[in-house]
Amino acid sequence: MSNERAERWLRSLGYDPEPEPRWIEAGQKPDFFCAGNNPLWVEVKTLDPPVERQLLDRAFDDLRARCLREEGLVGDLYVCVGASYDERAARWLIRHLRRGPRSDTAINILTVPTDPDFSRALHFQYESTAGDVSQSSVAAESGKYPFYPALEPRNWSNKVVFRTKDGMEEEGPELYDFLESDDSLLAVRLCPSQEPLTVHGAIGPGFHKNSTTARIRAEVKDSNSQLRNGQKYCPAPGVCVIYHESLDFAGDRHVVAALFGDLIASIGADGRPGEAVHGRNGAWSARKNRGVSALRYIRTEQSVTTVINPWADVPIDVGLFRERVWKMENGRPVEQR
Repeated sequence: MSNERAERWLRSLGYDPEPEPRWIEAGQKPDFFCAGNNPLWVEVKTLDPPVERQLLDRAFDDLRARCLREEGLVGDLYVCVGASYDERAARWLIRHLRRGPRSDTAINILTVPTDPDFSRALHFQYESTAGDVSQSSVAAESGKYPFYPALEPRNWSNKVVFRTKDGMEEEGPELYDFLESDDSLLAVRLCPSQEPLTVHGAIGPGFHKNSTTARIRAEVKDSNSQLRNGQKYCPAPGVCVIYHESLDFAGDRHVVAALFGDLIASIGADGRPGEAVHGRNGAWSARKNRGVSALRYIRTEQSVTTVINPWADVPIDVGLFRERVWKMENGRPVEQR
């Protein structure tokens, strides 16, 4: 699909693109060669959602479907999905929601630890930084249990309180010996509601980290090899086209940083930050990936970032692009409309 869209774009520029030219006798072939007065090589890449995001989407759909099949259950679920989420965790969650204990006065949390023993479960209480927590969990083989994100104990030296099947309370170990981290297969916050049970929000593994900048650099490096091989046969500019339409897309400044390097500001003797400059970890430099003359990064057909490589072995005519472009001027990337 991405190649088809790239081909339509090239035709809109007046080219008749040739897919993977047969006259390239050895090595990797770029996706397109465009002959004409301004010949062009084009390599097309697609950035799919990262593995963590795909896992989160599958887990969200699975849990939401299970909730929809449950009649008579009410409440809003806010879910944290671990890297090893599987259907056993989801089945345990639904079973517990049908008949497990819940508190009318505390924050209700349900967890499946990373080392679960599904033959056992326990219920305990502790005071968190956000209020009292009533937590049910699959038993952990290690004896260490996760806490829901942002619900760390108010005092780690306090003792956990277990609630037995007959409603009695028993003190357990200190919380620092019992709660370990927020890493789990599944952690769910159940909020009171009279609406049918549903999943209202979910976060997944690596939710705090966006790897798009590194992925752009990797795709540029990969494209460089293919474009350089084509340039052996015809020394034309090479364009790397990246389609990235998931929610972890990069904005203009992040695309520029991926190519020219992360911004770094030195701290002067007076403690004030100096002028920010681009570091050395960019995909482009006088010594790196000079077979890529330009990058075209597409979020949607209406949202495109095009950047020109000032170190390209075969420079590209900026007028080729009928859109705003980023260029290096006086050592700084600037946008031209």
